[in-house]
Amino acid sequence: MEVRKIMTASPVTASCNASLDEVMQAMEEIEARHLPIVDGEELIGVLSNRDLFGATGWLPQSCRVNESPGQAKDLLRKRPIHCSPDDSVVMVAVDLSSRVIGCLPVLEEGKLVGIVTEMDMLEAYIDLCNLENSPVQLHEPVADHMTAPVSILSPESTLGQALAMERDRGVRHLPIVEDGLLVGIISDRDLLKAVGRLKIESTPVEHLMSLSPLTVEPDDSLSHAASCLLEGKISALPVVEDDHLVGIITLTDMLEYCIANLRNPDTYLENH
Repeated sequence: MEVRKIMTASPVTASCNASLDEVMQAMEEIEARHLPIVDGEELIGVLSNRDLFGATGWLPQSCRVNESPGQAKDLLRKRPIHCSPDDSVVMVAVDLSSRVIGCLPVLEEGKLVGIVTEMDMLEAYIDLCNLENSPVQLHEPVADHMTAPVSILSPESTLGQALAMERDRGVRHLPIVEDGLLVGIISDRDLLKAVGRLKIESTPVEHLMSLSPLTVEPDDSLSHAASCLLEGKISALPVVEDDHLVGIITLTDMLEYCIANLRNPDTYLENH
């Protein structure tokens, strides 16, 4: 299957001279995590909400107390990796997974024609699951693919401890557990937002975490977990059993599983 079949065509863009406030507003309006940045018609980069969280705390300029960059171009690191509309979905999925990036702009004859994201890949996988004769392996239980045991924090853990755990263990999502029960979750985006807002490292994570996160159970199917991730526009699901945390399944886990199943020419590829 070709990228053109799942990409978002003619994506919203921002000028390299746009203010960070304008970029944040554009992302909020279209509920996007990534925004291509252009100079005229030339693509020069992509900004993620993660970039903006770290620089601004997602606060408008009038409320920021730190000296953050003024324009979109000030946050760009280098020209982004891109793909073609004719590239295979599998190849792009491998790029996203191996490079740990959230999207690829799609260029045709040097012109930006689309963008393909992890969520687009997830939606393709869900479409495959919804086919009338979808293979049984697409509905394997979450327990077979979740990460366990899980790195956790308590509500009293500090921002500094969370940042250290994220860095040292290479994780992007940390469930918050109290008396064995899941009470919240904190993501790298939450941590970046806190840093951008100049929260001190002794700030307890209970003031930063997301409460009552969406969860799945070990016996739930991967297709159900994928639907929860897509509908919630989130990147991780704690796995609970009798209200106790037993694992976590992430968008990265699902993407790796998508890669394997989108290779199958007898299912999705022949039906799309």
